[in-house]
Order: sequence, then C-alpha cells, then structure tokens
Amino acid sequence: MNTEYESSYSEYLSIFDEIIQNRQDGASTLTRKTLLKIKELIPDIENCNELKKVIQCAKSLRSSMPMIRNTVSKLEHFYEGQENFDRKELADHIDSIMLYLENKRKKIIEFGLSILTQHRNIGLVSFSSNIAEIVSRVSGKNFFALYGDDFAKMYRCELSFVRDELMEDKIDVGLMGADAVILSKNIYIVNGFPSERFAEAIKRKKIFVIAETEKIVSEDLEIQIEQSFDRFEMKENMYLVLV
Repeated sequence: MNTEYESSYSEYLSIFDEIIQNRQDGASTLTRKTLLKIKELIPDIENCNELKKVIQCAKSLRSSMPMIRNTVSKLEHFYEGQENFDRKELADHIDSIMLYLENKRKKIIEFGLSILTQHRNIGLVSFSSNIAEIVSRVSGKNFFALYGDDFAKMYRCELSFVRDELMEDKIDVGLMGADAVILSKNIYIVNGFPSERFAEAIKRKKIFVIAETEKIVSEDLEIQIEQSFDRFEMKENMYLVLV
C-alpha cells in the first residue's frame, strides 16, 4: 500500500472520510458504501496486519450506526490467526454480503409497500434510504413531516410540514427507519432528529419502525450518539419490524 495507508490506525480514517462526513445517507446505504470501499482497497492491502487495520477502522466509522460495525465484523476471519489472505476470496465474500443486504432491502420495501397500500396519509421523520425507496414507489398518498425536520426534506415526495400538535390528526400511520435498535430491559431507538419528537407527537396511531437485524445492539454495548441523532425508548404504539 502507499504511504497514505501506512503507519498508525488513525491515519486509516482518511480512507473512509466520505462516509464519516456523510450526512445525506442512512445506515443501510453507508454500510454498503463501506463494504465497497474495503473491496476497492483490496489490491493495495499487503498483508493480514494491514487488512486488520482497515477493517478495525471501518468498524469504528459511525458511532450511531452499529450496522456498519456488525456487518464489517463478518470480514474479521480473513485475518484472525492468518499471515496472508486470499484477495479474490475476500472480494467474493464482500459481494455475497452485499447480495444478502440487497435481499433484505427488497423485503423491507415489500413490507413498507404493504403498509402504504392500506393508508392514504403517512407521517415520515428524519431520513431513511429504505423508506425513501418505499415512498418513491407509490402515488396518490399524502406525506407529512414535522416543522424543523430538515432531514425529511431529502425524501423525493411532496411533503406537508405541520406542527407537533397537528401531526396525529393528519396521518393514518407513521413510518420510521432506525440507525440502531438497542435491546435491553426496554427497547430504545437511535435515529435522526427529530424522531423522538415525532414519537411523542403520535399517541393513538401506529408507527412502524423498520430496520435490518444488523442494527441491533445490546445495552451494555456502548453507543456514542452523534450530533443530530435521537435516542429514545419505544412507545406502546410503535411496532418494530426487523428484517
């Protein structure tokens, strides 16, 4: 590898700077981008020690998005107890993980579409690449978001922005993604601002929280919540859908 990728662990962060700085994409998309970046680097990785540094660095990229860490961890066996690794085998394994994630994404979209076919007025919050795909495939629906939800503006649909106290009466159902699902004595959701306000504004309508199982962590696994993210306990009217 060239000198840009050598030396200390911290220097490897520059390789993934686009993912670290990215505030447009959700955890699912950034996980795929992380895998693609690792695959792109394979020809330049000289040995298992360098591969370990790249993978360990990739696992730490976004503290509010455990899906990246949990998915990249599936590559660790390529260097554990090894002196060398098979580049083609590693690339093929990344491809198989990408296909696995794409199949999950299709199931999420199918489930989301099944919800939207039953309702006309839908509340959205923050931004989820999975939900964005769901929303893009329907017509004749009314979408609502809270005032101040700048992330929701990234959805490519016509949105009506309403005050918190009006949201519940405007919608039939709410849809929310998740960057992390913390399973402990209670269930906590980590998602972009203003997800907690959205949940608090809706008491009598269902809110479906859709996420991949790779986003699950336990309470004892520390997550540093990034700026512009919320961590809040699931409400009784929230339904967690894990794929």
